[in-house]
Amino acid sequence: VYMLDFGLARQYTTASGDVRQPRSAAGFRGTVRYASINAHKNKEMGRHDDLWSLFYMVVEFVSGQLPWRKIKDKEQVGLMKDKYDHCNLLKNLPSEFRPFLEHIQILDYFDQPDYNMLSNLVDQCTRRKNIRDSDPYDWEKCSADTSITTTNTSALHAVKQTNAVNLGPSTHGHGATEVLDENLSYVEGEEPLKKAELIPLNEVDNRYVEEGVVVLSRPDADTPPAKYEQDTKAKEKG
Repeated sequence: VYMLDFGLARQYTTASGDVRQPRSAAGFRGTVRYASINAHKNKEMGRHDDLWSLFYMVVEFVSGQLPWRKIKDKEQVGLMKDKYDHCNLLKNLPSEFRPFLEHIQILDYFDQPDYNMLSNLVDQCTRRKNIRDSDPYDWEKCSADTSITTTNTSALHAVKQTNAVNLGPSTHGHGATEVLDENLSYVEGEEPLKKAELIPLNEVDNRYVEEGVVVLSRPDADTPPAKYEQDTKAKEKG
């Protein structure tokens, strides 16, 4: 998994390393389909909320869809998630994801997730299913043009080896366009975002994980930000 920007990121610790006190109302941020229940309730989100989004995405990867996929209204999706028996989502998932779900269900804002345990569960699953880091991704297996696929994905493999985890049946078309439409961020009346920063992907690090700062990543990572801005303005004028 590659994190491309920190547009909706917020530091959860203070300068001294303590977990920040949660705000009484934080506003909704995220993508409706994968947002945690806390996000729908406008609560301050913590580390466990990221894991809820990860869980929802894994369910969609394996099962092909989530129960609320066709519902566009944010409030309705939130109510459905709140009342839904999430154990039903484990139906098509490997057995290792039951303790994964049970763990994130008991976490609150201040709790630190047991990342080692969760990571070990995924590793255990991949070993049991004889999945190797070098295995092709699902879209590499299904691509009609192998040469193009290899070219497009080789750069990612060169940057960092990642687990190509095929946890379930091959599914296609998870509604990427729909997900883009579901993305919501800052609500009316809140402090506006600071000016976006254009930086190369290879310079994205914790320096840019600051409250209210949007980081726009881009493919031409070797181009200095200032030159990129000049080139962009020139193209717009042309």
